[in-house]
Amino acid sequence: MKRHPIVSIHQVTGKKGLYLGSDTSIPVGMEDKLDLAKQFWQDLFETVLERTPVYTHIWQPGDLVVWDNSQVMHAGIPYDASKYKRVALRVGLVDNS
Repeated sequence: MKRHPIVSIHQVTGKKGLYLGSDTSIPVGMEDKLDLAKQFWQDLFETVLERTPVYTHIWQPGDLVVWDNSQVMHAGIPYDASKYKRVALRVGLVDNS
């Protein structure tokens, strides 16, 4: 099982956010309470999803959507690949200052 902090700090803004990348992680102190840890994650995800705005994009030709991947929960939705062309590119930025 992976270990990571539940609260993350954005490298640029310094703002705190929740790191909810995996429900397979065990919160510190709950290693011997797997059922409780699983319920904790389920409750936390449900609470966050109930209170978080959701953006859904209705795609049009030529659209470009950009987001900070370190600060969003995201999921794709199924689409018919035989009818629609999909191009997904990932861009990473490095601050060398």
